[in-house]
Amino acid sequence: MSSEKRKELQMSKPKHTPGPWKVRVGSKHDLRIEGKAGHICSVELLEEGFGQRDADAERIVACVNACEGIADPSVVPELLGWLKAVERQLSYEVKAGFINEGSGAGGMLPKMREIIARAEGRSK
Repeated sequence: MSSEKRKELQMSKPKHTPGPWKVRVGSKHDLRIEGKAGHICSVELLEEGFGQRDADAERIVACVNACEGIADPSVVPELLGWLKAVERQLSYEVKAGFINEGSGAGGMLPKMREIIARAEGRSK
């Protein structure tokens, strides 16, 4: 994405329904995704079954709600990459004895590791 496009996205108001979004039961075969103004879309039951339909609807809503306030959600993977790079650098500095893991920048390592693990599905 060009820098001009990013700037445009940052300056413009979101065009999607503002959050929070919620999953509601529609009918026997579909789930409704709703916002403050009402129905946004439906997730229908396909051959894969109720489990996948429910997981798809929950993921859509979780992603939208997690990105609330982020003008350009496409930067989220890049943010995670940079967080991992900072964590590696701070870990190196702790191991080399330049900083202490218990305070200052080193004190942020446990939370960084927790957030990275959650983002990668290794922890809840």
